[in-house]
Amino acid sequence: MGSIAFTHPGKLGDAIYSLPVMRYICDTNGITCDFYTSEYCRPLVRLFEYQPFIDRVIIPSEYKIIHMNMGCQPYIIPTEPGYETVYHLGFSSWPVGPIPEFIANSIGFDIPIEIKYDYPEAPTLNEDYIILAPREPNRMDHARLFQDLIATCPIKVVIVGGSGDNTFSGSNIIDITGMDILETTNWIAKSRGFVGFMSAMLVIANGFDIKKIGIPDAYSGDMGHTISSDTNFYPVNPTSAEVLSLLS
Repeated sequence: MGSIAFTHPGKLGDAIYSLPVMRYICDTNGITCDFYTSEYCRPLVRLFEYQPFIDRVIIPSEYKIIHMNMGCQPYIIPTEPGYETVYHLGFSSWPVGPIPEFIANSIGFDIPIEIKYDYPEAPTLNEDYIILAPREPNRMDHARLFQDLIATCPIKVVIVGGSGDNTFSGSNIIDITGMDILETTNWIAKSRGFVGFMSAMLVIANGFDIKKIGIPDAYSGDMGHTISSDTNFYPVNPTSAEVLSLLS
């Protein structure tokens, strides 16, 4: 194989889940690739360009998202001429099963899925901490759970996500919301565990051997898309004590 490109318009977590099959194809063939995405996924640029198999992330100005009812649509993004192969990894049909496997299968690859990320290591805290990803404030149907978790957690709680996602208070909070996703990956990798909604932050956490507590909510959609493992838990309406027990 020669010059190759992949496309995926988003959403953020879906686009990140395209990395395993991209890595597999590139590493198997000893090549690198370009990745095309939408303006919506601009927060992913530095994370993707840090992956050794990706040369460039390109956001075509002519591509416009029409709707997000099934990922971002239209799923095909125009690419520059000259590639020998272009794989469109966006969703041409409603996803069935875990998203990384669905993406690989959609382009004809039935492969073992390895979720991992290259990232620059940097200091975090000199003590244990957990990650909390509450997502945007309008999803606060579990606000009391998260506030109770902060109040009762015996170690620091590092809150991650977009700017404005932290609406909580507590002396043991470290707020890194708004940090670039590439740097956030380092914080997630070194944590004792993860708690949060279905989000791009949970997708990142799934690349590491830490306990992940995914809290289903009214916005989570089909739970059949989630990752199953010995370190993934999806409790329905848990108490903070139950969450801490799962993390221990």
